[in-house]
Parts: sequence; structure tokens; C-alpha cells
Amino acid sequence: GFSKVFVARRKKNSNDIAALKIIDKQTIQRLAFRQPTLLSELKIEISVLSRLNHPNVVKLRGHGEDISSYFRFFEYEMETKELFDIAYQFKKQSKVLSDEFIKSALAQVLNGLQ
Repeated sequence: GFSKVFVARRKKNSNDIAALKIIDKQTIQRLAFRQPTLLSELKIEISVLSRLNHPNVVKLRGHGEDISSYFRFFEYEMETKELFDIAYQFKKQSKVLSDEFIKSALAQVLNGLQ
């Protein structure tokens, strides 16, 4: 991937926690040769995420850039688990997700896409 995500404090000595996504500009420039629309897609992503307000979608709280990276600050919920991580844990334990869980998760994903 061309980005990394970290848990970060927005200000020193603050309890304001955010998920910080750092996108490497040098990697984007290399990939842009094969995918010329990549940079414009990143700008569109900011535009869309800035307007998006849905309970099932993580909110963009800010963005910026410096000489080497683009930054995205997202809300961070300590209790939130990624669907992939939940499914992976079940697979590791040789368990099967219940139909009810799958229906609920799929409904939330579809609701977030509306």
C-alpha cells in the first residue's frame, strides 16, 4: 500500500485521539505513471469524505500535506472493530459467523453506501 494508519493525539497533552492516515507522495508519484488519475482520485476522496456524515462511516476530521506526505485525520473509536478482523478471528478459531451477524454487518455496510 501507499499509506499507513496510526493512532495519534491531535494536540500534545490532549485526550483528543484520531486515526492518522499518512500517504507517501513519492509512492503516489511512482504509481501515477501507471494510473494517471490517482492524484485526482485522492482529491475527490477528500471532497467526498468531507461531506459524508453517516453513523456507519468513519468521519474525516481534517486533512493536510507537507513536502513528503498527505495526511488524513479520522475519528477514532476504541471499541470499533474492523469486519475483516472479526472474520479473521473466527476463521483462526475454526468458527463460523452466524447468519444474524452476517445479515447485520451487511445491512450496515449497505446502509453506509446509500
